Amino acid sequence: MRVHLAAICAAVLAAAPLQSQILRIPRRSGEPGSFLTVAAGLRQQQAVTDGTTASTWDFGQGFEYRASLENHIRNGTSIGIAFGQSNLPLLFRAGLSETDARAKLQTLMIVLHGGAPRGFHQVFDIGAGITRFSNFRRSSDKTAIAGAPAKDDDPTLALGYGFGYGFSSRSAVTIVQEYGLVLHQSKGLSGNSARSSQAYTTRVGLRMGFGTKKGRR
Repeated sequence: MRVHLAAICAAVLAAAPLQSQILRIPRRSGEPGSFLTVAAGLRQQQAVTDGTTASTWDFGQGFEYRASLENHIRNGTSIGIAFGQSNLPLLFRAGLSETDARAKLQTLMIVLHGGAPRGFHQVFDIGAGITRFSNFRRSSDKTAIAGAPAKDDDPTLALGYGFGYGFSSRSAVTIVQEYGLVLHQSKGLSGNSARSSQAYTTRVGLRMGFGTKKGRR
């Protein structure tokens, strides 16, 4: 009887580590589960040729404000969504006429961010989404421009690179130079007209982590 009891105890003890590996217990890693980044910078948008309205939008430069909300994957890498907005000056050219104007540019992107969580580090951002052009208005009296579209949504790709400094795993400042490619529709354009328009944005951002990332052991 004692032999059987000892054998049972040994089997239970041997099975315990195996069971603990199969039934892993969630734990808190202390790393933030999500990140919120707010940023401001200068956007330079190249001209857009629109065949539908037979016009050219010759943009200048202006401030862009952007916010992103990202889910932390691991080691400073996160994925999420970003929204940006700017109000840029432009010359609206249609036929022989030119009009000083302003237009609203809004971007909505899925973004992948990478960078070390602490100290001085490199930063990269990859994004894909849309750019919306809207609210074309005269600079002089703010009235809508006849013939301008109410809104125009274009597919957009973006690649950013820069540097950051992380004060902790939950806070950092970044400066990023972003290159964007806006793909305008080709309807109404001649064969030698450019469909794509490039954008260059330099922005400074504050990155803040919140929540706690769940780990496993």
